[in-house]
Amino acid sequence: ARVNERIEKVFRPEFINRLDDLIVFHHLTVENLKEVIDIELAKVRERLLERGLKLELTDESKQFLI
Repeated sequence: ARVNERIEKVFRPEFINRLDDLIVFHHLTVENLKEVIDIELAKVRERLLERGLKLELTDESKQFLI
């Protein structure tokens, strides 16, 4: 609701009427970011394993990435 009010103040009705949907994205939490890192690192680990390499990261290194 608050977002819609802001949009109506900034954009003209002609523009707003051309939009099909409005999707509001919320900020990612630290937990969300950790999940993203784990998913992406799993992909990297898989590619490295194909080459005979192993990747291990500490929690501190993951925190640095965040």
